Amino acid sequence: AGKLGTQKFKGAFTYQYAPKPHIVADLEAGFDLNALYEFYPIPKWENMKGLAGCKIHLDTDVAEAPKIIATGELELIDVTAKFRDSPLSYQNINAQVFLQNEGATLQKFQTKWGANDLQAKGKIQNWLGYVFFEAQPLLFAGEASAKYLNLDAFTLPAQLQAEVRLSIDSLTFRKIHAKNTKADISLKDKTLKSGNLMTEIAGGTLSFLGILNAQKENFITLDGRVILKNTEAGKVLNSFGNFGQITGKLDADIRSSLVLDKNLQIKLSHAVYDAEIHLKNGEIYEAQILDDLAQKVQLPEVKHIAFQEIHALLQLRNQTLFVPEFELNKANSQELFLGVIGKSSPEKGLDFKIRLQPKRNLVYHVNWTGTAHSFGLAFPAETEQPHLETNWQREKLTYLKIFKRQNTHENIKIDTVGTGK
Repeated sequence: AGKLGTQKFKGAFTYQYAPKPHIVADLEAGFDLNALYEFYPIPKWENMKGLAGCKIHLDTDVAEAPKIIATGELELIDVTAKFRDSPLSYQNINAQVFLQNEGATLQKFQTKWGANDLQAKGKIQNWLGYVFFEAQPLLFAGEASAKYLNLDAFTLPAQLQAEVRLSIDSLTFRKIHAKNTKADISLKDKTLKSGNLMTEIAGGTLSFLGILNAQKENFITLDGRVILKNTEAGKVLNSFGNFGQITGKLDADIRSSLVLDKNLQIKLSHAVYDAEIHLKNGEIYEAQILDDLAQKVQLPEVKHIAFQEIHALLQLRNQTLFVPEFELNKANSQELFLGVIGKSSPEKGLDFKIRLQPKRNLVYHVNWTGTAHSFGLAFPAETEQPHLETNWQREKLTYLKIFKRQNTHENIKIDTVGTGK
């Protein structure tokens, strides 16, 4: 029996040295974690404060990869702690754990950091080995939920392996804001798999299936598929860049293979994606290319277009963006009003062709060249309309064939995840 800080404890301890180091202990105690940490600095943790209560029977071999047998229960009350490999400090940690030999049942877990919160329950394996010894994995299978989670201010503990059914009321990442997020996720060997992630975003829904691999020291790979349904086009597109003002309902199917740096910034030199995009019943305006096109063909109505549908195919390979098809039909019309085909790369700049048909018997062909920040429009040297139409159709067919031959639909391998059972 004794006292550590302000808390009393009692227990029995046996240490056997031969034939191999072995510890048997019984402990019933309340701990002031700050005093405990000063007495025994626990690996992986620092700045620990709060209270812990336990009634534990411990049986373990002291070896390089210790096998710890423990029974009993553990409770954490208003604990503050910080992972050494994370900048985050977790507050108001409250937990109740029932120990069952090598495993444990996490009956309750709650914590906060900043405006974020997290709750969890489930089964844990090797939790004592993870807490007290370096390079030991923590295995968790169960459920986790949050009222608010900002992924820009979130890191996962090292050596964590988990299969989790996740539910988040409000989720933020960069400029993206989502709600009612649900997903099955699996984390093992620094590889995160997401199965059947569903969330509400920009007035519609987003589903995601993907694999994030962080096994390499200097980069992360992300292979995945995103499907958007019935989202507000302006909110989605302007989360990723300046597309002018655009309204309407957006559906999209995007398959990608990306390489990210440690700050989760995309390395465009290694990015690959295929995208099919549908927009319906909207307007597009305050876009520089439309303003310039309107001036080129002397048609002010091109500056502000109300459309019935936009259909686009996009493909990125070797830093070159291919547009095999971009077709816009004006509102209350089934005929093609505006079409774009071509490609763009940082090295060679823009090489697009525009087909504009404001009337049934009037068609303009315009070349769009330059760079994204300094471009120009010019009429082609060819002036014969039948030749221009033939060349347009031939070039469009070529781009479509390349798109179909090089698409990633068969190349990206994504496993589904089943958890939370």
